[in-house]
Amino acid sequence: MYKALCGYYAAQKAERKHYPQNIIIYRDGVGHGQFDGVLTVECTAFRRAFARIASHQQGGQPYSPRMLLVCSTWPCDTVHDHDEF
Repeated sequence: MYKALCGYYAAQKAERKHYPQNIIIYRDGVGHGQFDGVLTVECTAFRRAFARIASHQQGGQPYSPRMLLVCSTWPCDTVHDHDEF
């Protein structure tokens, strides 16, 4: 995930001449037992990518965009008929 993020942000920089300043991460279908994993593994990967970007910027300017993490869940023990929606 870390390498993919670094590649994505490098492409953004090449296309737009700057890195995004606001990042929204939407995670769908996160189970209640997976929240800690999302916070530790995925958010850590983003922070590592930001630190790498900062180390490669000219002048060593820090890169710390605003980041919003949205996790949606679906109760696994509930079954809904799609006609009800």
